[in-house]
Amino acid sequence: MEMRKNRKNFEILVENLLLGYELFHLNKNLHKGIKSAYYHKFKGVWGNVLVSMEVRYWLELATIFDKESYIRHGRTYKNISIHRFLDSRSFKQKFKGYIRIIEKVKKLRNKAIGHKDQETTRNFSKFLRKLGLKENDDLLLFEKTIDVLSEFSDNHGLIENLKSRFEKSRLRIESEANLFT
Repeated sequence: MEMRKNRKNFEILVENLLLGYELFHLNKNLHKGIKSAYYHKFKGVWGNVLVSMEVRYWLELATIFDKESYIRHGRTYKNISIHRFLDSRSFKQKFKGYIRIIEKVKKLRNKAIGHKDQETTRNFSKFLRKLGLKENDDLLLFEKTIDVLSEFSDNHGLIENLKSRFEKSRLRIESEANLFT
C-alpha cells in the first residue's frame, strides 16, 4: 500500500513539474508572436494570458521545492514535493550549485506571487533587481530537476524515460505555439 502511495505521489510530482515546464515553453514561444497583427488585435487578452502562464510556471517550479510538510492552525499538512523523495543530504548534493536559484524562486513565489507582500508590491522592480534571478535561471532549474527526477524514476515505478517525455512535450508545445505566431 505504501509503495503504491509513494508511486502515485511521484507521478503527481512529475505531472506538476511537466505542467510548469509546458507553461514555461508555451509562454516563451508565444512571446515570439507579440509583433504579429494577431497579437496587437487582441493585446489585452494576450497580455493577460502571457502573465498568467508566467505566474503559474513560477508557482509550479517553486512548489516542487516546498518542505515535505507544514503546520497551519495546529494541523499538519503534507506536500508533494521533491523533499518527499530525497533526504536533505541527497537534495543538497544533487542540487549543488542550484540552491540559491531555488531560494530565489521560492522568495519570488512567497513575496510576489502567492502572497502580496506590501513592501514587495510597492517596489516590485526594486524587489526583482535585488532578487537577482537571471534570464535563464528558470530553464536551468527545470532542466536540473528533470535530470534529478529521471535518476530515480524507475525506483518509483515509472518505466518511461522522463527526459524523453519532457522533450516530446516541449517539441509539441513549440509546434502548437508556432501556429499562433
